[in-house]
Amino acid sequence: MLNVRQVSDILDVTPVRVKQILKDNPEFTINRESANNGLIKIPHSTVRSLLGIKGMFYKKRIVTIGMEKGGVGKSLLTINTAINLSSRGTRVLIIDLDPEACATNHLAKEDTDFDALKTIYEVYKHDMQIKETIVETRYPGLHLAPCRGKARRTDRLVSDRNPKKLLRNQMEGLEEYDLILFDVPPTFSKIISSAYLTSDLVILPTFPDVWSLESVQLTIDDIKEDSEAFEAAMPEIKILMNKFNPNRKASQDAWKILIEDYKTLVLPFQIRESAQLQNSINDGFGIIETRANRNIKEQIDQLSQFICPLEINEKRNLN
Repeated sequence: MLNVRQVSDILDVTPVRVKQILKDNPEFTINRESANNGLIKIPHSTVRSLLGIKGMFYKKRIVTIGMEKGGVGKSLLTINTAINLSSRGTRVLIIDLDPEACATNHLAKEDTDFDALKTIYEVYKHDMQIKETIVETRYPGLHLAPCRGKARRTDRLVSDRNPKKLLRNQMEGLEEYDLILFDVPPTFSKIISSAYLTSDLVILPTFPDVWSLESVQLTIDDIKEDSEAFEAAMPEIKILMNKFNPNRKASQDAWKILIEDYKTLVLPFQIRESAQLQNSINDGFGIIETRANRNIKEQIDQLSQFICPLEINEKRNLN
């Protein structure tokens, strides 16, 4: 949940005005934390209601944060982006396609019966829609189409299928979500190709090392090849430098190479090297829930706003 100042920043009004709107709308849910001297905390549902009053909405998008290399922070960034955006009133769905199930394990409620979860494997085995597999998570506004190890068998069921609409045909009834995020493994199978081709935006996170940089071009080439082979629209592709340390020559050199080779494909900001980011996941939290350094929270927020920006439909005066 967000405090009044954070919500005022989103709405671009003063904290005093936010409090007045909450007072004028007693049906809006708020929480007061006595341990914090009565600090008002504003939940997902109320943030979303406030956005509606302002005439603001999130641009609907399907996004994959992926790369054909393991260990570059794909799931970590997907999870943190989803948690951050859901706190800001966004309706988010993560479709977990990674048999390692990092997103599922982190986001699932404590009482989840993991053996009973339906995954992408059941979707194709029983000709289901993805909406039939969705479960709630620990975070209001953030839902999950879960994954387990058995999802490795999915490609056996779809090996002769066209990836262009392989996932899209199973995505009926998901209109309620502002953002759909695919969490993918570091492979390029039919189902993963479909995730890329179904996406409006693909973010390729890379570490500042030669192996990660090589994988950037490999992933772009594979997406482009399938896009052309199956006459599918090429998604917008952006490259994100992750684990960047401005004081290390390796990071400086890698950044220079990215800019020279990919120019405008490179996002103008980085996710800095931060043990706090990894530790938060290890401890079962999103970075915004911790007392982590303000800079790393701002970087995740910057990524979140790029992925799912706010737009204004009908300007209303709340000042």
